[in-house]
Amino acid sequence: MVRLRAKEESALNTSKYNFKVLVVGDGGVGKTSLTLRFTTGSFKENYMPTLGVNFYSKTVDVEGVLVKLTVWDTGGQERFKPLLPNYFKGGQGSLVVFDVTDSESFKSVEGWVKQVKHYCGDVPIVIVGNKIDLSSERKISREEAARLADRLSAPYFESSAKENIMVKDVFTFLASLILRNSLKRND
Repeated sequence: MVRLRAKEESALNTSKYNFKVLVVGDGGVGKTSLTLRFTTGSFKENYMPTLGVNFYSKTVDVEGVLVKLTVWDTGGQERFKPLLPNYFKGGQGSLVVFDVTDSESFKSVEGWVKQVKHYCGDVPIVIVGNKIDLSSERKISREEAARLADRLSAPYFESSAKENIMVKDVFTFLASLILRNSLKRND
């Protein structure tokens, strides 16, 4: 985990930051499930596509610093692509999510990373392979995904929103990267 310097820690213990986090990826990869599991602790079995964007928030402790994440859960369907510039504006970090059982969603990861960089600039991006609970249906290996993440200079995590595996870790890790960026800019 990222470790803050003692000076930064003491100065920030009473501070509260608010960061805009984008959750992007193709439709059906589990963006809403990850977001709801993180923000509310719940999981819904039935899939309802996100129409446009939904907002959620949760405050997390990042090494003693309270950080409020405003999570923008974006619709991944093609018809919402023209709206992306509006949704992405002001984004300070992003999870780019794909489904480990869906090769097409994996092929889209690089495009999503490019979109985030285009509209948000040089913000932290974490690539997430979701639905690891469906191991018998898996099409994308951990190694293959990690190679892509390395090539894109992004950390890679695997998660299961359904089984609540690594969900909090993914968001908290991204929050720590965003906080680190924020502190560097304010130095």
